[in-house]
Amino acid sequence: MMLALILVLLRYHLIFTIKNPFNGKIFLWEFFGAFNNPTYGEKMNNKMANYAKIGFVENDNLIATFEHHLRDTNRIQEIIDRTIW
Repeated sequence: MMLALILVLLRYHLIFTIKNPFNGKIFLWEFFGAFNNPTYGEKMNNKMANYAKIGFVENDNLIATFEHHLRDTNRIQEIIDRTIW
């Protein structure tokens, strides 16, 4: 899995890779900005499918945030608390 993770990091330029200091679990954090653009939406779906192929699933060990999440810092904190801790 580590090689697959490195390849994903090189290809997708993730915003964050997080390691939980208590249990060692690795999380990927992907930010999607232009979701309303049809081409971007298709690329986003492909990214999510590729993450799933190597074991990174949203709401488990993959955090996916979108433009509207940035408007509410409480929402970002909620996502962090729910997913990482």
